[in-house]
Formats: sequence, C-alpha cells, structure tokens
Amino acid sequence: MHRAVPLAFDEIHAFSDRLFSYLLQFLRVFNGGKVLLMTATLQPSRRKALEEACIHRGGLQTVLGPQEREMAKRYLLVDAAGADPWVEVVDVLDHRGKALWVCNTVKRAMAMVGEAIQRGLPVQPFHSRYRYRDRLRRQQAIIQGFRGDAPILAITTQVAEMSLDISADLLVSEYAPVPAMIQRLGRLNRFEETPSQVKKALFIQPPHALPYTDEEYVGLKEWLSAVADEGPKSQSELSQTFINICEAFSSGEEISPIPCCEWVDGLWRSLKDQRTIEEASFSIEVIMEEDRNENPIEMAIPMPIPKLDAWRDWGKVSRFFIAPADSLSYDEFVGAEWR
Repeated sequence: MHRAVPLAFDEIHAFSDRLFSYLLQFLRVFNGGKVLLMTATLQPSRRKALEEACIHRGGLQTVLGPQEREMAKRYLLVDAAGADPWVEVVDVLDHRGKALWVCNTVKRAMAMVGEAIQRGLPVQPFHSRYRYRDRLRRQQAIIQGFRGDAPILAITTQVAEMSLDISADLLVSEYAPVPAMIQRLGRLNRFEETPSQVKKALFIQPPHALPYTDEEYVGLKEWLSAVADEGPKSQSELSQTFINICEAFSSGEEISPIPCCEWVDGLWRSLKDQRTIEEASFSIEVIMEEDRNENPIEMAIPMPIPKLDAWRDWGKVSRFFIAPADSLSYDEFVGAEWR
C-alpha cells in the first residue's frame, strides 16, 4: 500500500500564466494527495481559479501566518521616483547597517555594483549570471554578511525575492509588479515578530519596464499611492491593499487549466533536454570554453541571447551551448557579460 506524499509549490504568485495553468491541471487530475500552495500575496483571479480547481479535492483551505507577525508595523514605504537613493544607503552603512538594493535587470545591477565600488562601499553583488557554483558562493557571502556586525550593501536582481533569507535595515527597489514588490519587502525588517521600529523602503523608477510587461504593472501606481503615505505599514496592509486594487481593475477574465498538459495527458515519461513546460525565454544557458570538461550543471551560466546568430552554430554539452573564449568575459565577483 502506497502513501500519498504531500507536495509543496512555493511562490505561486510568480508563476507565469502557462505554468500556473499547469498547476491548475495538476490539482484537478491528482486530487487525492495533499498539496501546500505557498505565497505571500496572491492575485484574486488566481485564488478564484485555485478554488475552482480544488472543488473535487474538498475545497481550498487558507492557512494564515501568525496574526501578530502579519499585523506588526514594520515598513515605511517611500515613492522615491527621481530621487537619489545613495544618500540613504550611505547613511545606513555609516551606522553599520545592512542595505539591500534590488534592480530589475542584471545590466543595471552590475552598473550599481560598479558605482558602489567607486564610492568605496562594502558591496556584495548577487544575480543569475554566474556559474552555478559561484552563484552559491555569492549567495552565502551575502547571507553571512547580513548575519555579521559589519555594514553591507547587497545589490541584486529579482533572485533576492526567493533565495535570500536576510533582514535589511533599508530596501531600495526599482518599480516592479506589486507581488514582486511585496516579496522584496519581505527582506526588510524581517526577523522580529514585532519590530521595535519600522524600516524604510525606497521605490525608484527604472528606465524601462523590462523584463516585465506593461500589463504586469497595472495597479502599481495606485498601490504605491495608497501605501507610501508616510505611515508605517504591516504585511497584512500591503497584501490587502493589493487585493482591493486588483478587484477594482479586474476585467472579469478567468484563468483556466491548460487544455492539453503533456506531462499529464500525453506521454508519461521524461524527454530529457527536449521540452519544457515554461514559455520560451530570451536567454540561453552557456558553458565557457575553458569549462567544457567540467560538470556542466556547476558551470552553466544563464545569458541573454546574443544579438548575432553565430551562437546557433556553437557546440553543445547536453543542453548547454559552449561559448567561445573571445565571446564572454567572466568575473566570479561581478558575473558574466558578452564582449
């Protein structure tokens, strides 16, 4: 007799529409096992879709976080569009504090790291464009730095939303979709159940919307206007304000399970390196020429697709393209860039 193994899906608010539709189909088909769906904030349209998908599972049960923690005032949000955040960053570091700066693109994160170095600040970068083993080292350097007594400035991309268990004294974040902003705020004033003081978050205007779409920014200005009002805010207030705004902007469109789900309705076997359930992206995974004989999983670097098509003729190790020595510059601290 086999026992059903409980499954957990984390950060479901961040799933793409396609991946979320696969989740809905999974819940409908495999309705006998226990499933934990985890997220700090969920769009009302997605919650409604989950409720419908779970009808035959006995319904959707909500497990709330500790009330005291959810209601505790811990954030002071500032819409700092057009302002210079470096003054606040330097002030926090001068008082031996911890600052987290989140950029929406690797290119801007690298630029901010360069500026921090020029200013002589104790900076630690972290983004996706490292060899996997170096990325783990970067992650640990930041986690350990935030646990220590010395001041530290971590400059990261969206990877901070899900992979850094840290508590900052100051958050600087570019505008992003509201669920992503709330996730980033989860790294500010994080550890105390009831903080003794609120900590500041500065939200700044990026030069363009990428990598997000304009649709993903719907409701952002209204949310910021409501929560960045010079009053301290709790996690619960941020989430509830977002839900209220989503309902006001709702178009009535429903999210449905994908009509045909290959790994459920098709062949029950793995086709290694051939298919993915995610949408195609504008990136490829590469291995540097000098790393071609190493473990490819440890050496792979996610990179944007080069502007020229020569990469299509590069050799491959498994699913990874081998980047010629003159095509890529790499630094274990800063990361990788096309030359």
